[in-house]
Amino acid sequence: MRVTFNFELPDDASDLALAQHGANLWHSLWDYDQWLRNHIKHGEHTEEVFDALQMCRDKIHELLSDNNTGLDIVP
Repeated sequence: MRVTFNFELPDDASDLALAQHGANLWHSLWDYDQWLRNHIKHGEHTEEVFDALQMCRDKIHELLSDNNTGLDIVP
């Protein structure tokens, strides 16, 4: 299967940039989520720090869900 995206430049330049860099954004968010996960699971933190890390991770997943996406979209 082949998929073609068409952009009318310069009007669609920001949409083109998002399409070109979407994978990098996804990988960055994935790495940050995994960093939070590792600190929550293996870190030695006060309860307040643990709660803050968990709250950040929960918020990432909430925002992704609200936008009908998630970090599990890559097969």
